[in-house]
Amino acid sequence: MSTTITVSTLQELITALGQASGGETILLAPGSYGQLSLTMKTGIDLTFPSNVTIAAADPAAPPVFSGLDLRDATNLVFRDITFDYSYQSGQAASFAAFVVEGGSGIAFTDCRFDGDTASGTGTFADGYASGYGLHLVGVKDIVVEGSEFTTFMRGMVVDNCDNVVIRGNEMQDMRSEGLNLCAVQGVLIEDNHIHDFRTAPGSGDHPDMIQFWTNGTTRPSTDIVIRNNLLDIGDGDWTQSIFMRNDLVDRGLAGPEMYYQNVLIEGNVIVNAHCWGIYVGETAGLTIRSNSVLHDDGRLADGTDAPVEIPRIHLNGPSTGVTITQNATSGITSSTSQAGWTVTNNAIVQDQNALGAGFYGNVFETASLLPTSEGSHIFLARVGSLLDQLDAGAPVTLGLTAPPWGGDGSGGSTGGGEDPPPPPPTGSLDANITVAAVAADVQARVFDASASVGDQPAGTQYLWSFGDGTTAQGKVVTHAYDQGGPYDVTLKVTTPTGLSNTETRRVTVTGDELIRLDDGGQFMVSPNGADIGLGALSKMTTEGLQLGGAGTAASVARSQLQPLFATDDVTMRMVLEADRAGTTGEIARLQGSFVLSVNSKGELQLRAWSSDGTTATLVSTGTQVNRGAEHEVEVRLDGGSLALWVDGIKEAETAFAGSFADSGSQDLTFGSSKMRAFEGDLAGFEIDLDDGSHLPGFDAAMTDRFATLTANDPLF
Repeated sequence: MSTTITVSTLQELITALGQASGGETILLAPGSYGQLSLTMKTGIDLTFPSNVTIAAADPAAPPVFSGLDLRDATNLVFRDITFDYSYQSGQAASFAAFVVEGGSGIAFTDCRFDGDTASGTGTFADGYASGYGLHLVGVKDIVVEGSEFTTFMRGMVVDNCDNVVIRGNEMQDMRSEGLNLCAVQGVLIEDNHIHDFRTAPGSGDHPDMIQFWTNGTTRPSTDIVIRNNLLDIGDGDWTQSIFMRNDLVDRGLAGPEMYYQNVLIEGNVIVNAHCWGIYVGETAGLTIRSNSVLHDDGRLADGTDAPVEIPRIHLNGPSTGVTITQNATSGITSSTSQAGWTVTNNAIVQDQNALGAGFYGNVFETASLLPTSEGSHIFLARVGSLLDQLDAGAPVTLGLTAPPWGGDGSGGSTGGGEDPPPPPPTGSLDANITVAAVAADVQARVFDASASVGDQPAGTQYLWSFGDGTTAQGKVVTHAYDQGGPYDVTLKVTTPTGLSNTETRRVTVTGDELIRLDDGGQFMVSPNGADIGLGALSKMTTEGLQLGGAGTAASVARSQLQPLFATDDVTMRMVLEADRAGTTGEIARLQGSFVLSVNSKGELQLRAWSSDGTTATLVSTGTQVNRGAEHEVEVRLDGGSLALWVDGIKEAETAFAGSFADSGSQDLTFGSSKMRAFEGDLAGFEIDLDDGSHLPGFDAAMTDRFATLTANDPLF
């Protein structure tokens, strides 16, 4: 017969555990119990023959532990307990407050792991989540289910464990990872909702919702099932979603003995803004099936998206026994492939081109394209769509099952080939707007009224008001905005029979000006028409940014420049003045995109990489920009042509298809930390998303400044 014991202090709990023989339930009264340390030092035998459960006497008022150190226990269950971590000054972001090491038969059911943010560090970490939520080391037969994890650097770290079940949990407000696993064998990750990460700019974190890794291990991870989870950006920051790099094998430090083995990834809904939706390294026996790997920008305004922002399925390395089938995704790529791989019945879908195949507005129910009231994204396939025909996507997407992680999934079809819902009653009309970006024009949008439902006989009119004082008519229209900013777009649908209905949707457009060096001593970005400062520059003087010397003079995060990679109309301009006659070296570098420098002859040299895979080099002739005078410099990308201008004269030009390539990972830097840097002043730096055709050289302000020097400068 099981025994129930009620306690109200930490000492009473430890005494009860010391007297337990298996089968007992120890109920904890509400209150704070401090640090629970159950190690050899307690002198208690925690190897129970059957479960001993530590539970809340009142689940509505759970007991609270500030720390947990559990070693070599067997058959111990925690239920309805709160584990509350409070950051202490000086603690590392990797500090683990709740640790289980060794033992077997451990379970956490309906618990809450509540983290904290760092403060007082004087670094990027302040105000962002810190610490590990639950750290499992060398545990067998561990179950974590129905629990909540919030505000940690990493929600759960699982190291060298066997037979792990992580089911039905919710994780949010993580700084780096939700689940982090290595050297694990026998893992089920099922029905979890991982969402709304808040990453720390400048931290160098590698954010992942579910991450496996092999670096520094000697034990392969095997028998892994990742099933029916919702990995959702929500209103948070982008992350990689399922990331299983086999870094040990990638670097040639191990062979097939360290391949992942027997991996099944199925039924997951992934909505994020990073290309690695599902990324798997070298594996023996891999099935990826019936997943929905989709795109949303999270807390950022929707706009033109570079390929690096759109989730897809990617295999890295020579895996064996691979099957990829019935997924809905933007693409399936691999670094290498082998005969025998099975890749079938996958639906390629996209949200960038309303006129292209697989557009979201055509394959998903319109109402399901918007997040639920809880912020989750529950895309639902239209009956008869590409997804329906191929039976591709997660069961939730196809309407075959209800979301196990909550959300009513309302507003969509039942999918899966079932009968469609009945049409709206005669005489009804519901206007609906879908929006897509236009390739190579960050300020243009395609507006589509095709998702409108109800009676729309011949002669129905579709009137658009774009929020900038302009209008248009037609079911599908394209509009380019002159300036960046938020705009409320209204569609009015009117039938010849007198029915009328309107819908309004807000869109945010990037302005022409992407970035500029302000006279106040900082770079300014304008993501939506409003200036945002990036912080004061230590090497900025009244003469401009001081290039040369040790290290780079300044940098701009690559994430601030993403619109640059989505257009073939770009103008980059600046004023240069050499501090020393004959100086050479780098001026600006965006790795994998362009490098601007001064060569040994004093000529400007531009080396650029295009999105179509070609490389171009442009060199000025006879300018000798290192003689000491100020010079106006422009780089103009104009729809297939790349030109270098100096002092209002086109010095060199070449064909250049596409946009600047987004093939690097480093930030835009000025000067150089590794190569020789040009020694001089850089002023008036700007990058605009236009072709510069309206400029003979520079704008009026720069031209006036330049003109004042010509009469008195003997080197000009």
